[in-house]
Amino acid sequence: MTVATLQASPGETSAPTGAAPAVLSIADFSLWFQSKEVLRDISLAIPRGQFVAIIGPSGSGKSTLLNAIAGFIGPSSRDVTMGGSIMVGDGAPNAHALRCGVVFQEYALFPWRTARRNVEFSLEALDVPAPERARRSLQCLQQVGLGAAADLYPHQLSGGMKQRVAIARALAYDPSVLLMDEPLGALDALTREKLMSLIEKVWKETQTTVVYITHNVSEAVFLADRVLVLKANPGEVVLDLAIDLPRPRGALAADTIELERRLRAAIPDAEQDEGELR
Repeated sequence: MTVATLQASPGETSAPTGAAPAVLSIADFSLWFQSKEVLRDISLAIPRGQFVAIIGPSGSGKSTLLNAIAGFIGPSSRDVTMGGSIMVGDGAPNAHALRCGVVFQEYALFPWRTARRNVEFSLEALDVPAPERARRSLQCLQQVGLGAAADLYPHQLSGGMKQRVAIARALAYDPSVLLMDEPLGALDALTREKLMSLIEKVWKETQTTVVYITHNVSEAVFLADRVLVLKANPGEVVLDLAIDLPRPRGALAADTIELERRLRAAIPDAEQDEGELR
């Protein structure tokens, strides 16, 4: 296995002269699963508050990279650290390690808990007192437009509402980095557009650092300050593109269309299967 280091901390890490300090940095990260090289030489420095989208075809290691940042990857990557603490393998994160909130494509809500109690779950893990849990959970639900649905159960919510609960739960954790793994992938087109606007609004309000995985080029350009393109087999960064467009962004603006063209061109035609990289 190629030695890999991945570091992040509540304090800032080093960054090139003139650049904003990085809240999350990845240095020469390579990962093997048995005899297959999944990721190769990934290096990345993300300043505090930046919204970074990662796109690429299936098999490019997008979710694997996010899982490594979150600390979910198993013993083969025990060298991965955050804030000086081993996040996976034989070690465990300590209380001073960087907090990562995670939103998955599947909502992962507890069906026996109301929306409010689902949001409170992340606070229970931090031993937050019950009155404060109730206050913060309602505040986060209001932030995603679900204050009136706080006492509803998941079966009473639409798919878009469930994903909003999942986002509120991640925000309640007060993460230093919010990791989002294709959070809109299971939603219809209209709901996806509404959730994209909501995610942008919440990000502006919280200024949380975001790492966002998606197959959708238009989604990446609409949301991100910066887009990384990965190729597959193994996953490597082939383009790191700044999205320097004013917000809110229009899907049909000439600058938006040109950036989408550049991103699509960075992926080999053979990788762009139907339904991928829309």
